[in-house]
Amino acid sequence: MAAPDGAWVAAAEGVLLEQDGAVRDAVAAAGGPIFDCHSHAAQAATAAAVAGGRAVDTALVGTRESDWDGVAACRGVRARGLGLHPWYAASAAPGWLDRLRLRLQELVAAGRSEGASPEDPAAAIAATATAAAAAAAAVATRAAPADAEGSGGTAAPAAAAAAVVVGEIGLDKSAAKRADGGSGGAAWSAQQEAFRAQLALAAELHLPVSVHCVKAFGELLSALGQWEQQAAAAAAAAAAAAAAAGARLPLPRVMLHSYGGSADFAKSLLKLGGGLGARIYFSFSARINLRPPATKLDAVLAAVPLDRLLLESDDSDPAGGGGEGGDEGSRDRAGREAARHAGALAQGALAQGALLALAQRIAGAKGVSVGEVVRATRCNAERFFGLSTRAGHGGA
Repeated sequence: MAAPDGAWVAAAEGVLLEQDGAVRDAVAAAGGPIFDCHSHAAQAATAAAVAGGRAVDTALVGTRESDWDGVAACRGVRARGLGLHPWYAASAAPGWLDRLRLRLQELVAAGRSEGASPEDPAAAIAATATAAAAAAAAVATRAAPADAEGSGGTAAPAAAAAAVVVGEIGLDKSAAKRADGGSGGAAWSAQQEAFRAQLALAAELHLPVSVHCVKAFGELLSALGQWEQQAAAAAAAAAAAAAAAGARLPLPRVMLHSYGGSADFAKSLLKLGGGLGARIYFSFSARINLRPPATKLDAVLAAVPLDRLLLESDDSDPAGGGGEGGDEGSRDRAGREAARHAGALAQGALAQGALLALAQRIAGAKGVSVGEVVRATRCNAERFFGLSTRAGHGGA
């Protein structure tokens, strides 16, 4: 595929530079990029990686089986997540859990083959050599040029180093009620079953989880408590089988994405026993948490230690892959791809601004500088995902 037209790229990069001057100041003060720990915007992540000099590291997460191949094939990200979102639990095809296990195992195995630590599979490198060719081609046509590295028109495999996470998973009682026309229906049952199954899978593979929770915090607390007990029992059995009395496998880390609960509930999560409370992280997005009036946010930020806070955009690719409407024949393919690429760059600039706005809010609540928030949340994200610390700006 031809590279994006220079005029389109120049215009988009102009938007990027105009929007993120303050972001880059914060990055300079922090000594490294902002870490966006939860995004669905594959186009923006790829376009930014091609443009170079990114101010943001990205964790790209999937929500259903139809996007797992695209997430796995996306390059330019530091973490990839595969999971079944509660919105899609009731409509998932039979056998989805086995297929999810296989895909995650492939990513972990690829990472181990490239030298990731066998003691921390969460730091596995996702080489994605097993990504389906059709999915890779779909990502290529919706994002940056796949043949930018001289592949001769064939979609290049994603070879960027990235951690692996189970997500986005969770519970959403509001969505279940809309689907069921009330509470206690099939959609809610499917959500609970899928959530618990994926928690068990994360424990099995020792991978962190990215959790969506809306109006189901009591059920979340119960599920996490049961998970801790089951993981403890499994660890005890494994230790006995290995004649390693007293050994215990660590529970996977848990991120509450775009956390919308109360300060008191956050404190309850932090107090969970069995070591789980020490592995809970809270992520916040401008998209959700800065919605007016955002009156409880400062109280929540005060309740959560700085070393458990994460930043995210919760961004998504535009419907239809960007580009203008009208007759498809009015624009050649290279022009359409250039338009998509340019739109993705501009979208990424706006996401950077949103991340900065949230960092500023956290800085005010914690009484620290914006640069310190960027540095701390980046270190927190690297710890959550099991990544080695990266001081510089370079792309993954």
